[in-house]
Amino acid sequence: MIIYFNRLPLNTSWGGGNQFLKSMIDYFTKKGHTVVHDLIPNIDWIFTIDPRPREQGVGINEIYNYKLINPNVKIFYRVNECDKRKNTHGMDELIRQMIIISDKVVFISDWLKDYFSNLGVNKESYVITNGCNHDHFYPADTPTLTNKIKLVTHHWSDHWLKGFDIYQKIDEYILNNPDCLFEFYYIGNHNNSYKPTSTNLISPACGKKLGELLRQFDVYVTASRWEPGGMHHIEAASCGLPILFHEEGGGINELASLHGEIFKDFQSFLYKFNLLTSDYKKYRDKINYNNLSSETCCEKFYNLICG
Repeated sequence: MIIYFNRLPLNTSWGGGNQFLKSMIDYFTKKGHTVVHDLIPNIDWIFTIDPRPREQGVGINEIYNYKLINPNVKIFYRVNECDKRKNTHGMDELIRQMIIISDKVVFISDWLKDYFSNLGVNKESYVITNGCNHDHFYPADTPTLTNKIKLVTHHWSDHWLKGFDIYQKIDEYILNNPDCLFEFYYIGNHNNSYKPTSTNLISPACGKKLGELLRQFDVYVTASRWEPGGMHHIEAASCGLPILFHEEGGGINELASLHGEIFKDFQSFLYKFNLLTSDYKKYRDKINYNNLSSETCCEKFYNLICG
């Protein structure tokens, strides 16, 4: 089978969609299928990652025109965006149009599926949550909590809705309470309005290097809002870190709730941090690593296309 992916994978620190793309291309190639990134003749499936036109891939108009000329081609659309995520306008409508012309549609969370259902999009669809590469993201052998617990988060995007309001409050709390039980680390790009003084900043990382970093920490926090699905909390949990997550996390909450605690503001964050760390092993033992793997994720997509 010839499968066209409408984005090129990037071998650098990037968002979760890029990590998914790399895993899918590798999975389908190992299964003996031909993966292409040009709209050549006789494509069997067009796998759409993003309907917007980009330098590294075509958008909805080119895909639609290709299907007009090649009516036998099937279109598979993985929906992983929405306007609510970044307070944008126009993305929801573009996604709706892409769903209309697609033969199979997958949302990356129930939250995202419900979001579009509330907008009147009720086409038959599936939900497949993200997974990460467990060759890079796996737990440390003997995790133990020290007197100074290492709290961490990581983001590729520097958008304010990634949770910088909470990260700023964590930073201020550490500054004003030097004897507090934790220290905070931020890996990745950060918003220009985020002005930390007590946070340990680490440059963006991905793959094996990121996994090695995450295994050095104890607890993961994400205050990101309205994520369609997210990858960062999956990478963290795969490294054995229980998750503290915001009640407005969107699709994040579906997996994070299985091995973490939810908070609504900074005060409840402190309470839930103490709750989680007082019974640390219980939360860590709840992590279902198979449920978080890219192998499991890709197999589900493969079965929908080839089953």
